[in-house]
Amino acid sequence: MNIRKTELLASRFYHIYNRGNNRENLFIEEDNYEFFLNRYSVYVYPFVDTFAYCLLKNHFHLLIKVKNVAEIRGFLKDKHTTKSISWFVANAFNSLFKSYSQAINKRHERNG
Repeated sequence: MNIRKTELLASRFYHIYNRGNNRENLFIEEDNYEFFLNRYSVYVYPFVDTFAYCLLKNHFHLLIKVKNVAEIRGFLKDKHTTKSISWFVANAFNSLFKSYSQAINKRHERNG
């Protein structure tokens, strides 16, 4: 799923999901779940409220609400004011996915 194709608007709920390439497992070892949630808290948590999540071996589901404009702008401290809120949220998810996949690939000597 390319999160950038969907405009994630402030103060709205979304169901975010993703799965591994070729339906392969996203979470290979038990500590991968914790690593994913840690990366989630670093990249995504500042921009969304998370109401529910389900991490399964080969895919995950998140129920989120994008924070309001004032909360996000407060977090950003007036940096990059020309970018839209949707851009920041999409970029946060893309950073999460990229960070997680690079770490898993490195750990398991894979690529893709």
